[in-house]
Amino acid sequence: MTSNIVDGMEEALVKSNIRRSLVVGPVMALVVSGCLGGSSNSTQPPGNPTAPPGGTAPASAPGSGAGGPSSAEPATGTINVWFFPQGEAAEAALRVYETQFEAANPGSDVAYREVPEGDPYFQGINTALQGGAPPDVAVIEDRGWMQAGLVEDLSQYFGQWGVTAEDFNPGGLARGTEDGDPSTPPIYGVGDFLGGNVLVYNKALFDAAELEYPGTDASMHISEYVDLCNGLAQPNADPAQTIYGCAMPEWGFGIQGKDVFGPDGRTPMGNIDSEEMIAAWDMGTQVIRDGNAPSPDSLEQASESDLFAQGRLGITWTDFTEIPKYQDNDI
Repeated sequence: MTSNIVDGMEEALVKSNIRRSLVVGPVMALVVSGCLGGSSNSTQPPGNPTAPPGGTAPASAPGSGAGGPSSAEPATGTINVWFFPQGEAAEAALRVYETQFEAANPGSDVAYREVPEGDPYFQGINTALQGGAPPDVAVIEDRGWMQAGLVEDLSQYFGQWGVTAEDFNPGGLARGTEDGDPSTPPIYGVGDFLGGNVLVYNKALFDAAELEYPGTDASMHISEYVDLCNGLAQPNADPAQTIYGCAMPEWGFGIQGKDVFGPDGRTPMGNIDSEEMIAAWDMGTQVIRDGNAPSPDSLEQASESDLFAQGRLGITWTDFTEIPKYQDNDI
């Protein structure tokens, strides 16, 4: 089910993860360029964009909002793509991109490399940049790469691709800019939505507690979420036997931007410190103090997704990468 626990949210809780989305977008573009002496063994010149799957968009596509080369030549050679582990569903989508891209660009070969998220990825990209052989497409983890001119400005190709900056989520696109402002170029990253952050619930625990399942067509108020959490919890003197009603991550309260920064996305004062947000924090942290939701310390011993897969958590936040684990455990 998709819902949220933040007061006032009107839409289903889906959080775009642009860091992952930047791996492969609707087009294969040079997100990381070879400014230190060449990138991969691709034979495509650094200044030429690769054609989008299905063909090359005309240079005069309406609403481009950017200039750029007048035509795009097919990419040839190996296109190296680095990405984080994202689960079977997302990786299946990447394989579709691979097939379509190679069909639209005869002579090209998309080569994926999965790198663990965090320090291994960050250090790997830095090492590749310093060695003059970075991947052609990758997640931009450091705005310093943009500021140092180590990544390609993609906005110059928008006209060819038939897209504008307005076609993308502004908050997500902002992460592909030097200063967080996607209204003007340069824009160094575009993406596709391959994941989300949703709430899933254990039907067996709901049945045992004789509680109605949450609806999937509307968001929950924080008070509704807390009531379910308290109703599902089964405290036990043995921590290993405790069943928690829900997860209550500290970042969950700020996932809906308008409640934190206001409708204009720029006004935290009066929103992040509003009476509604304060009440949400009071209710959310109380379930942790009551032992009905795991504390951050307890999650150091067992991950949130593992607790849910074990049937010891009634409602949890997740993304689609964890779904196979839940299915394997008949949750």
